[in-house]
Amino acid sequence: MAHGPDTDKLLQKISKSYGGKLNIGNLNITSLPLLPPTLKELALYHLNITELPPLPPTLEELALYHLNITELPPLPPTLKKLVLNCLNTTELSPLPHNLKELFLYKTTISEYPTFPDSLETLYYEKMDIQELPPLPPNLKELGCIKINITKLPPLPPTLKKLHCDTTNIIELPQLPPSLISLSCNYLPLTKFPPLPPTLEKLYCGTLNLSEFPPLPPTINHLSINCSDNIQYPPLPPRLESIHIRYRDITKLPAFPPTLKEFSVEYTDVTELPPLPDTLEVLNCRVTKITEIRSLPLGLKTLYCNTSPIKKLPPLPPGLEKLECRCTHITRLPPLPDTLRELSCAYTELQELPPLPPNLRSLYCADTLFIELPTLPEHLYDFIYGYDHESDKCLRREPGEFIQESIQSCTSRWNEWRRALHRKDMKRNQDRCLAIKEELMAAAWHPRRVERWINECGIEVLDVM
Repeated sequence: MAHGPDTDKLLQKISKSYGGKLNIGNLNITSLPLLPPTLKELALYHLNITELPPLPPTLEELALYHLNITELPPLPPTLKKLVLNCLNTTELSPLPHNLKELFLYKTTISEYPTFPDSLETLYYEKMDIQELPPLPPNLKELGCIKINITKLPPLPPTLKKLHCDTTNIIELPQLPPSLISLSCNYLPLTKFPPLPPTLEKLYCGTLNLSEFPPLPPTINHLSINCSDNIQYPPLPPRLESIHIRYRDITKLPAFPPTLKEFSVEYTDVTELPPLPDTLEVLNCRVTKITEIRSLPLGLKTLYCNTSPIKKLPPLPPGLEKLECRCTHITRLPPLPDTLRELSCAYTELQELPPLPPNLRSLYCADTLFIELPTLPEHLYDFIYGYDHESDKCLRREPGEFIQESIQSCTSRWNEWRRALHRKDMKRNQDRCLAIKEELMAAAWHPRRVERWINECGIEVLDVM
């Protein structure tokens, strides 16, 4: 009990630490013993301690999460990485001259020591600060996320990555020529400075932007979430990934032949342009697209959820993941043997095609199935319904699929639906009438209304 009720667990963890690494968390302890003198990495989280023991002279990484300590001990000169997350300390100890990475998250630090010239990565997140201190001269990565600053200090010429999401920055400073990644989502920006010719990744989600800057030809990843009246710049010729997400856009630009990933979601887009053969991921969920004419042969992932699509084209032979829930699809094309994940819940599907032998996940709640096909031997996750009382999906545990026959599986599925519907209908007549109105709406298939009534029995008919 020398260190609290969980002293035995604590000492056991320390004795079993190996490779110079030690993680201690979620223990009811009030203090720590002396730490191993050769320790290189230490992580402490969710403990009741109020102070730290002397840190080992060999320590290279220190991460502190959700602790009640108010003061840090002297940091060893060997330290290269420091993570402070949800601490009550108000000031930092002098930083070692070899420190390369510093992460500050939701701490109350108000005074900062001089940053060492060795520092290459600096992140602030959810900090109550109004202004950043001067940046170290050799900084390569800077993150300012969910803080109240309105401007950035001059950026060092060595900077390669800049993340300034969810801040009050209204204008960016001159961007260094070495920058390769820029993320500026949820800022009150109205314009950009010139983008450096080395930029490879641009993530821009600012609704006040009036004009999009010319894009350097080096950009290969582009994410846009801007106001509806902004004009597209010409897309870079080597673009590999593009993500578009703003509501009022209705027409998409032509895609470069190098595109591997395309995402357009939460928009009013009604059709897709021709898709390049290089495409591997297509995401067109929550759109107004009614038809996908054809899919590239190399496509591996397709998301078309929550859209008015009624039919899918032939699926590529190497497709691994398909999500088409909340659509008007009534029949699926043959499924390739490579498919590992299938989500087709909340559709008007009446049956499933034969399932691939390597399918690992199947989500088919609230469909028009009369029976289920044979379940693959390696199926790991099977969601076949939804329990509204517990607000949880009804799913099968791994291993049950091998032991039970398809008849038993189908029977249990139908039993669950009948029991849940009867219970819900008998509980509240007003709810029954509301459900009936919803079922009779145009979005519901007439057969689903008929089957709901048949499954629930005479009690439901009396209510309706």
